[in-house]
Amino acid sequence: MKFILKLFDKNIPSVILIFLPYLIFNWVNIYDSIFYSTLNLFYLILVLILFQYFISYLFERKFYKYFLIIIISLFFILIYGLYFVAIFNNLQNKIFNVQLIRGRITITLLGLFFFIIETRLYKKGWFGIQNIFLSIFVVISILFLIPKIGSNNNGKERFRNHYISMQISDTSSKPVLLIITDEYNSPDGLVNFFKDKNLFNFSDGLKKDGWLVKNSFFTNETSTIHSLSSLFNYNLSKNDQYSLMNVNDIGTKKLQRQALCDSLIKKNVNIINFGIFDFGLFKPLTRLFMYPTSFTESVIFNTSGFFIYFNTWGGEFDGLALSYYPMIHNKKILSTLNDTLNSIKKNKTFIYAHLFMPHSPFTFPPEFKYQNITPNNYLAFWKFTNKKLQKLLKEITTENKYRIILSGDHGFRSGGKMINPKYTFAAFYGFSQNDIDKINSVQDLGSLINGCF
Repeated sequence: MKFILKLFDKNIPSVILIFLPYLIFNWVNIYDSIFYSTLNLFYLILVLILFQYFISYLFERKFYKYFLIIIISLFFILIYGLYFVAIFNNLQNKIFNVQLIRGRITITLLGLFFFIIETRLYKKGWFGIQNIFLSIFVVISILFLIPKIGSNNNGKERFRNHYISMQISDTSSKPVLLIITDEYNSPDGLVNFFKDKNLFNFSDGLKKDGWLVKNSFFTNETSTIHSLSSLFNYNLSKNDQYSLMNVNDIGTKKLQRQALCDSLIKKNVNIINFGIFDFGLFKPLTRLFMYPTSFTESVIFNTSGFFIYFNTWGGEFDGLALSYYPMIHNKKILSTLNDTLNSIKKNKTFIYAHLFMPHSPFTFPPEFKYQNITPNNYLAFWKFTNKKLQKLLKEITTENKYRIILSGDHGFRSGGKMINPKYTFAAFYGFSQNDIDKINSVQDLGSLINGCF
């Protein structure tokens, strides 16, 4: 009984009451998650209860008062900091049309603010007032939640795929490599914009080496995660609403559960994931997109704690630097992909490799120094990407051991009206023209890959 009374003591700061409004506001998405279960919810409640007992322990021992205040202040910031930052950033953009103060500064100032408030509450013995306020906040949160219950259909959508049934002309067994070059614009579009026919040099060189090339390859999507999740599920993009699908749901329902991966596994195809997304149960080389991959992540997904953790690559100290960006991913692929391919022992193998270039940030230190996002700087990084690809593709095609699909996911999105991001580029090695003629968009490539096995 004494333990239960401690749990609900109005004079002790309540982490349960701090967390409940956040949980209620995000309840629909958490409940709709593929990771949700009654057992997982029980574990969450148990953790909160144990955390509350720990807070009660600290409260009763005055020696730990500043430790207690720091923990409560941090808990507020880690749970609600992202919302404060979003509000403050919107105000800055409305008033100054630019973000003058970065989120990390806002978070730090908020932390100081909460520390001052919690210190004052401790000294005055006013934690009861805070708990009453939070209780009212919980009730308001529930009132907002009630209309949303049953209204979220994200988990019940049934987007129909548009699978193209095909078997490629050459029936010999070879590993299949998909290389995605993120935000690679159509050479046709760039030549039209920059009036420079030398921009065809890369694709012309591929043609001479036996590649089949599409200099203007249509994509239904201009978002990377929508484009590839559609590709991996045999073109979901012909459903008009697919581009509006929530990124969280795409990550859990269309990437960790995907039709192409299921089909390849059934065909006993070995899978290597050098991508930035989950390929079914196969984890990416580098996870560059935020979406939940567990029940814990689905619960804390909208907290600043998870945002900070994700954007510092799991809390790496270097991730706190202003200039930090995890472009080591591109270097890993360019330096190790050929060796990985040479180590393949089984012809029935599919490899997904994702180069996060020529996508911004336009940087590849020390060879290509960081440049701002402008059409001219994009073009420079696009050309640099071509040089890197040229060297890589020469290495992996010397013995004609693989079928290779090189494709962008979409075009350049910051080029204004003159550069259409719905046109990218694709090149095919080890395929016949008859095979390629059946493919009309980036999102149809999943059917082509499946047809290789």
